[in-house]
Amino acid sequence: MKKTADLGLGHEQHPLLDRRVRDVASGTEGELMAVVLEEVATHTGPRWTRRT
Repeated sequence: MKKTADLGLGHEQHPLLDRRVRDVASGTEGELMAVVLEEVATHTGPRWTRRT
């Protein structure tokens, strides 16, 4: 099942959803389950970032 923005959870479409991916920072591999647009507080004010 593909994740879509209309789920109400902030999920976005992404070409790698449900595919095997590698996290460069940790070196681990797994299936990309969701991409979420999230507001993050910074020292210069809030900004939007995508979380996987």
